[in-house]
Amino acid sequence: MSRKKLDFRAASVQGLGCASNDDRLLLLQDYGVCAVADCTGSYGRTATVLMDAIRQYIVAHGRPWNLRQLESAVRAGEDALVLAATSDDLLRWSGTTLDIAVFLEDRLLCIQVGDGRIYRLRGKTIEQLSTDHTWVRSRLPPEF
Repeated sequence: MSRKKLDFRAASVQGLGCASNDDRLLLLQDYGVCAVADCTGSYGRTATVLMDAIRQYIVAHGRPWNLRQLESAVRAGEDALVLAATSDDLLRWSGTTLDIAVFLEDRLLCIQVGDGRIYRLRGKTIEQLSTDHTWVRSRLPPEF
């Protein structure tokens, strides 16, 4: 089977009514990894700490080939945030979303935390693959 080459692209836009754009992107094409984090309350620092730790973990351990390995990368990011927050009040009171995907030969591994979304675009069809992790979403019926 021949390997297909993925062409990664990303864009980020400042939200309406927001003073700054706190999105952070992580594109590791050699590892098949795409991620976005959007933080609140820390001017991008929370998302930066998270993404730096995830990048370091993946570069050190290689491409995640299963969900457990991807979860380990995300936990490394979480651990880095907890450690950084012990000495930085701004990080202690902020938060971030995370949407991360790993493209494998015949499947896509995804982890999504918060209200970010993961979509698949095939031809002219777009499909939402994730479900928001928010209080509002938890109050809606599954079919909504």
